[in-house]
Amino acid sequence: MPALISVLRDKDLSVRWRAANALESIGVEAIPDLLELLKDQPPTHRWEAGSAVSILGQIGTEAKPALIKALRSPNKNVQIGAADALGVIGPDGKDAVPALTGALQSPDKLLSKRAAEAIGRFGSEGEDAVPVLIRMVEKSDASVTKIAANALGDIGPSAKDAVPALIEAHKERISQWSAENALEKIRTCLQHHY
Repeated sequence: MPALISVLRDKDLSVRWRAANALESIGVEAIPDLLELLKDQPPTHRWEAGSAVSILGQIGTEAKPALIKALRSPNKNVQIGAADALGVIGPDGKDAVPALTGALQSPDKLLSKRAAEAIGRFGSEGEDAVPVLIRMVEKSDASVTKIAANALGDIGPSAKDAVPALIEAHKERISQWSAENALEKIRTCLQHHY
């Protein structure tokens, strides 16, 4: 498998795609090597990191245990890649919500944002993260508030407790569009739900 991982760095795009497809078909056995690929990615190797995340996400629920563990890696790139891959898995990754909720509270803004995006992709299955997402809307800078508000909107009616924080964010013009969009999603879902 290390040979396939190294081919992800090939100059020929078609060669890289074939390697990515082969790793995806290998499945669970490729997970450790794919996580290793995320560790020290200089900017010139973003394609490989993106491929690793995509492949891990496509492997799906079988990759969840390794990805949840990777959220606790000391390497930020691995944590961010794991959050991204869990987001690709989507609602089937719902048992990752507690680990992603922990990542929401990271001092690393990029990791917090990626964890919020992943939780948003779980829809109503991300409900347990609502209290932390509310705190992010209330106490974060505009870029984090925007992502947290979007995640709350994607969670839908289960995020109704976020309405006061979203209204305040809207009033203060902090990520106004995101707050307005989240409020609209929650309102629409509540109307259809009840």
